[in-house]
Amino acid sequence: MSAGFTLLRPEFAWAAIPLLLIAFALIRAQGRRGQWQNHIDPLLLPHLLEGTAPRRQRYRSAAIITLCLLGLIALLGPAWQRQATPLVKSQDALVVILDLSASMYAQDIQPSRLQQAKYKIRDLLTLRQEGQTGLVASAGDAFVVAPLTDDGNTLLTLLPSLSPAMMPLQGSNPLAGLRQAQQLLEQGSAGRGRILFVVDGIDAQQWPAVSAFAQDSPHSISVLAVGTADGAPIPNTEGGFIKDAQGNIAVAKLTREHLQELAEQSGGQYRELTLDNSDIAPFGDAPAALSGSPLGADQGSQRRADQWQDGGIWFVLLMLPLALLGFHRSALGALIVAAPAALLVGTLALQSPPVYAQAPTPEAGSGSSLWQNLWRTPDQQGAALMERDPAAAATKFTDPMWRGSALYRAGDYQAAAEAFAKSDSATAHYNRGNALAQAGQPEEAIAAYEQALEKDPNLEDAARNRDILQQQQEQQEQQQQSQQDGQQGDSDNQSESDSNGESQSSDQSKAEQDNTNPSDGNQSPQSGQNSDANQETQGKDTDTGKQHDDAQQQAQQQTADDYVKQSAQADDAEPENQAQAAQAGEPEDNAKAPTQGAVSGRMSEEDQAGEQWLRQIPDSSDQLLRNKFRYQYLQRRNDGEVPDDDDYAPY
Repeated sequence: MSAGFTLLRPEFAWAAIPLLLIAFALIRAQGRRGQWQNHIDPLLLPHLLEGTAPRRQRYRSAAIITLCLLGLIALLGPAWQRQATPLVKSQDALVVILDLSASMYAQDIQPSRLQQAKYKIRDLLTLRQEGQTGLVASAGDAFVVAPLTDDGNTLLTLLPSLSPAMMPLQGSNPLAGLRQAQQLLEQGSAGRGRILFVVDGIDAQQWPAVSAFAQDSPHSISVLAVGTADGAPIPNTEGGFIKDAQGNIAVAKLTREHLQELAEQSGGQYRELTLDNSDIAPFGDAPAALSGSPLGADQGSQRRADQWQDGGIWFVLLMLPLALLGFHRSALGALIVAAPAALLVGTLALQSPPVYAQAPTPEAGSGSSLWQNLWRTPDQQGAALMERDPAAAATKFTDPMWRGSALYRAGDYQAAAEAFAKSDSATAHYNRGNALAQAGQPEEAIAAYEQALEKDPNLEDAARNRDILQQQQEQQEQQQQSQQDGQQGDSDNQSESDSNGESQSSDQSKAEQDNTNPSDGNQSPQSGQNSDANQETQGKDTDTGKQHDDAQQQAQQQTADDYVKQSAQADDAEPENQAQAAQAGEPEDNAKAPTQGAVSGRMSEEDQAGEQWLRQIPDSSDQLLRNKFRYQYLQRRNDGEVPDDDDYAPY
């Protein structure tokens, strides 16, 4: 910080003209009052002239002139201190590749490899104060989570929702992730930048292609290794562990040699997870910290210049005590005092440097609400409250889609459906259908899904949810018909038993035996149908499990149609949600729930059906990214882009 003096806004020197006019008017008015003193006795003068005493008037005039003078100085922008600031904005570009293969579920480091990798990426985004950062998710194929951006909050928002379960093609394909990162750098930073691969290993069959890519890559590829050399089993969705082709439990081990060689061949650095930030420090803001980085001090990112610091704010503080003297009974005097101050504050606000909006902290009191209302729209205020208090966010939103989402998260499904009904898009009708299903209105939900499909016939989630609701309605109707038949049979048996009440005991026993058979006959077909339905459901689940295993081993031969069927049946297959899945129950258990509930009498038939619908309709916060990845995956398959056998591994 260096010293000196300058005026940052000399163009406001014209304000001296009205200042001189004000001073001239005040002095002239004071002179007129002095002329009467030459002709009237001083004792009579206060009683004959209107206004304040001459001495008090002189003080007020001096205060007004001083106030205007201080305002003029503040407008000119006096500066006597300079501070060193970067001359140009940093052009450092970093693309982070997060491995989302199933091996990241391994728990050789707690709580899991995936969670530890997310923690480190979050710390890295906090550490990077300059430059642009992008994020790529890599599994059997690679997809862009977020392009290069200097807004780290965007990446921090998307990071928690990433998991292997959301990837359209399970498996491991590091070459696809590297190619996607290189394409992102070529599109967003003119080919300059560096790559950070957060990964737990590369298989031997994948290494030749990855090594060739690293040697030819113009970007440095650094590696942040996750896991241990001893490794750990990989949990699956059934509570067990993934097995290899020989039927043995697969153990995911850290392939340290391949990862170290990958970093060396491309001029990057190799790091393993540590408890502190020493492992991610080289990947922060300083590009020169990476050996072989294409961005260095010659790019000018480290050049700095001295920038003058505006000192006009201090003169504004000096104006405040004098401004208090101007608020008198005279409205004109108050206006004369307040006008320069208001002009000054407005001018300084226009001259202030831009700042980024920041979400209010939970500790912010009601005193800051008015300030937030001045600088934020209602939708922006609602977005800031969305995560921690969706009910309060719903009161802020004016956009019907945002308001409906907030009400849905708050659990007010009926109000959410009404909010979504104010929009006529396919997404709005789909969201309205979900809200109505959650509110226990299946018929209205089906109609909403139908409207969504009319707007967008390719909306697979709407078609799937509609089919689920229709299937549950059919099951409910069959159960109601079965119960009605059973009640009718019981009534007939009772009538026939009464008519034969005077018969002999042997005839009565025979009559009761004959009367019991029709009731059993009425029930047995339904029981057979239920048994067949359960067996059919089990068969479908078995086929689905086999299809999922085949897709993991031979995903490169999977067609778009096969994927759509598979993803519709296994969207939420993350091991971390096994406890929730166990509570919700398998589809077979859900199909039996109404019968058990009818026997116990604890739940009404309508409540049982509603419970089934709520369990089967997906409600996922990461649905946006899931749909995006699915759409890109299908596009690539339609274009004939299929990974090579050597580039793919099942986990």
